[in-house]
Amino acid sequence: MTLQSKPTRLRPNKPVFPTLSDEALIEIQDFLHLALDVFEDHYGEQLDLFYHSLWQEEHEFETGKFSD
Repeated sequence: MTLQSKPTRLRPNKPVFPTLSDEALIEIQDFLHLALDVFEDHYGEQLDLFYHSLWQEEHEFETGKFSD
């Protein structure tokens, strides 16, 4: 009996979406936009700090100038 190696990275299954009426489609899209707006309003400062730190690290790496 031989052991088969497991794949190192599983492919996520693509979601299967049902057919929707135009009205349902728009309502869902509006809800998703609203949910994202509320999420960003609540976590916006934390998101900004995170992305700023990534930008700063990249900038320091590219320029060779590091902050204290």
